[in-house]
Amino acid sequence: MTISTVHGWTGGVAAGGWQAGEDPLEENPWPWVWNYLLGGGDYFESHRVFAEALRKAVAWDGELARARLLARRRLVEQSADRHGVDQFVVMCADFPRPELRHGPQRPRVVDEALEEVQVIAEQAIPKAKTVYVSPDPVVAAHARALFRTESGPTCPCIQAAPDDPVAILDGVSRELDLSRPVAVVMIDAWELLDAPAAQAMVAAFSTVLAPGSHLGVVHLTGTPDAAVALKGVCAAHQVPTPHLRGPADVAALLGDGELTGVHERVFRRPIDTAVWSATMPIGGGA
Repeated sequence: MTISTVHGWTGGVAAGGWQAGEDPLEENPWPWVWNYLLGGGDYFESHRVFAEALRKAVAWDGELARARLLARRRLVEQSADRHGVDQFVVMCADFPRPELRHGPQRPRVVDEALEEVQVIAEQAIPKAKTVYVSPDPVVAAHARALFRTESGPTCPCIQAAPDDPVAILDGVSRELDLSRPVAVVMIDAWELLDAPAAQAMVAAFSTVLAPGSHLGVVHLTGTPDAAVALKGVCAAHQVPTPHLRGPADVAALLGDGELTGVHERVFRRPIDTAVWSATMPIGGGA
């Protein structure tokens, strides 16, 4: 059943989701909104309404949603192909799509941007391991259900907030070998954090992760006009406004590390928005 056909999703209750009749928009709408803009079928009516308001106010659409995932793909390929990293942490997970189910019967995906991180990593390193992190209980439950084979879960999903690096690292340490390099790929994570929280995350990961680890960031950027327009539509729908930083501001959050693979795709529209991404080495207390 398509979630958009009901106001609250009763199917998520057993998996830790919302009760029927509750409106999840004010919690964390972004995985659902991006899923809607990409043509996915899982979202609440409030997500659809908010997504259409974003489309009208700031011209966010499926093309922008897809560009985010292409940037994520580049970061994964860079860590696996160039640096040989075979352990990945994904923050924050997009809504898993049923057609991208992991396992021997996984269908061929025509659009490479939509492939999940574990599939991309395994194309380079067959035994690569991936752990997802999401603050959303329904997204986490879907990931656990879809990324599973008969022998057990292939990709654990930890439910943790992006501003809680202690909980994230505690969960990740149960699934990955932190004495070896790990690639952390962040998408829809820093937009939700103020600068001190983002810098605290970098410090925590740099202290705990092994030398040879990498931190990759995908971040939406925009002009001051875009930030004002985004704030207006979020306020109208009572949604916390993401930080739409400039590229230099995002780079500054990463500290003094050497950035590689810097990429920016600008969408020239009445209100410009861009997808910025880069990777830097972390770990070993660096």
